[in-house]
Amino acid sequence: MGQITKRIQDLLPTGAKRGLQALRYYASDRKALKAARSVPLPEGVARVYHHHIRRTGGTSLNAAFYATGGADFADKEPLLASQGWMVHGGRVFVAHNKFLIDRGAYFFARSHSPAHELRLPPRTFTVTILRDPVERVISHYNVLAEWERSDVSHPSRATEGPWLGASFSEFLTRIPREHLLRQLYTFSAGFSVDEAHAALSRLDAVLMTEDYAAGLGALSARLGLDLAMFREKASVAGAPIGAGDLARLRELLEPEYALIARVKKGGNVYSRPAAATGAGRAPATE
Repeated sequence: MGQITKRIQDLLPTGAKRGLQALRYYASDRKALKAARSVPLPEGVARVYHHHIRRTGGTSLNAAFYATGGADFADKEPLLASQGWMVHGGRVFVAHNKFLIDRGAYFFARSHSPAHELRLPPRTFTVTILRDPVERVISHYNVLAEWERSDVSHPSRATEGPWLGASFSEFLTRIPREHLLRQLYTFSAGFSVDEAHAALSRLDAVLMTEDYAAGLGALSARLGLDLAMFREKASVAGAPIGAGDLARLRELLEPEYALIARVKKGGNVYSRPAAATGAGRAPATE
């Protein structure tokens, strides 16, 4: 059922999708919201939004925020997946619902939606995680192969399974550009390195997968939250990829390497001690 619902939503234009998500919210049982309370955050921050790019370790960051409401958050995640929101430990969490994300009545929200499809309200603290582009795409390929090998039921399998083909070379031919260059596309609909760099520079925090522990510690200090370390959805091992395919992949991903090299020079990259980050900046309003 989840796969069918996702496929239907994927076919809808953004405006219609928001309308459907609004109806879904108002049709849900909202009694749990009576237990919700605001969470004090520093620097006038009202909420946190995670631009979750797949295969960067973002699920671990989501878990760190969910755990601030109590360690039993996993018991409620199916509810979050089915209705797009949940109350846990008195905190409102939202996932993959653009209507609720733009509305802003939450402590923490996340989605895979590109930043250019959202209208985040002022006083939203924004964070994302970036990863070595080649490693991220190989991880995506490996997880798709695992879904097929183990017959895993996942909402994205019906759409993405056919990308696999019979080889990694076929995968590179079949995967849509907006997924191959997802880190770039998330912040630029036109795949512009300049535009994406400008958008990333406006985020409050950028973490790097390769230095996630240090980044999480700095983020925890910045927000005054006890963000625990989780290792969710670790990459699965896959078959070796030939040198030719690796060289082709590296060439295809050159724009993302150029982007990340520029981003790493910014003051909002949380892979250094907290004192060396952009701590003290006003939270982004976009």
